[in-house]
Amino acid sequence: FVDKFHAKSMTRLADTLAREKWQRAQIPREYQILIDRAFERRKPASSKAGSSASEHKRQANGTPDGDGDDNTEEPLSRVLFVSAAASSASSTTSSTGKSKRFRKFPVVKSLLSLLKMVSRYIECAQQIPAVAPDVLQRLIELLKLFTSRTCQLVLGAGAMQLAGLKSINAKHLALSAQCLGLMITQIPVIRKAIGSKLPSKHRVLLSGLDRVQQDYHEHQRAFFDKLVSIVNELVEHTLRGLIQSDWAVAQDESTLASVSAVVDPSVRTLMKQTTSLHRVLSDLLPGDQRDTIFQRITVIFAEVVCKYLSRLSFAHRTLEQQVSVNVQHILKRLRVLDGLPPDACKELEIFIGDDAKSALRATAGRMMSASSAASAASASASAAAASAAS
Repeated sequence: FVDKFHAKSMTRLADTLAREKWQRAQIPREYQILIDRAFERRKPASSKAGSSASEHKRQANGTPDGDGDDNTEEPLSRVLFVSAAASSASSTTSSTGKSKRFRKFPVVKSLLSLLKMVSRYIECAQQIPAVAPDVLQRLIELLKLFTSRTCQLVLGAGAMQLAGLKSINAKHLALSAQCLGLMITQIPVIRKAIGSKLPSKHRVLLSGLDRVQQDYHEHQRAFFDKLVSIVNELVEHTLRGLIQSDWAVAQDESTLASVSAVVDPSVRTLMKQTTSLHRVLSDLLPGDQRDTIFQRITVIFAEVVCKYLSRLSFAHRTLEQQVSVNVQHILKRLRVLDGLPPDACKELEIFIGDDAKSALRATAGRMMSASSAASAASASASAAAASAAS
């Protein structure tokens, strides 16, 4: 019975994931109730379990109080609420700033399917305690399937072939990370629910859930790393092109004199893309996770900007002004992003500071002098060799 039940669930979850478009799901209330009641699918006779999260959800959606569980007219939710006390991560404020008691999780449809399957596994173990150890091992396999396939389909871009996605973008990555994040909060709940039905000699099997939770943590970090690497590639591409632009490679004074100090179009595009990413992550991720990602991104900006722009010859004042106006634009757009500490852009500020520019001009002057001396020496040696030959 357990094997047949498990095989059917694994096939169904795999098929659901293969069809997943990785778009934000509209969530029926039954799933919030499932979370509120720790995967207890039957309605308690006279219990108010989970009422706090359900009430918070109703307030967030603007739904009047007093709706019953069987009210089919209630609007669908855009997020699942999880009690901060039940979450291993720190709590964050809601978009309205009214509560710090709950974390919000926008999710995809396949995650909802997984939640319902998990509730059935737990129900099976609770109703037939004799098969609880077998059910636990099969449930661990189910949880592993979800996280491994999520990585293959999104990080590995398998969804482009299976589900017909044109590309894998920041929304797909952030939603996938949130799905894993929700399950990270629920694995301890699952552990408690099914562990209570295990004989003492089988309690050691619960360590398998701990390993699965660690896998979910590692895979979620991989999604965050991918978001950072996308920006890294964009910044590298933009700065590599910037130092090859006409004003950057110009050598004669007449060409440089005709250059006006304006922000390069590629830099404007880069900062629009960065602002758009911040907006997407603000909508989908908790503030603490978004801020951690963007603190890493500001470090990337500083490192890449300094790496490429310091290669330019700052002996020309016009070129120095052009560099300054581009870096100032980057600074301006980064500073207005919510969640970044005041010193997040310190390295870029130092780079375009007067002391740094003076040092770069001095270095450029020494390089030009050395180049001129080398050219003169080469010309003198060539003349001497020609004289000797004659």
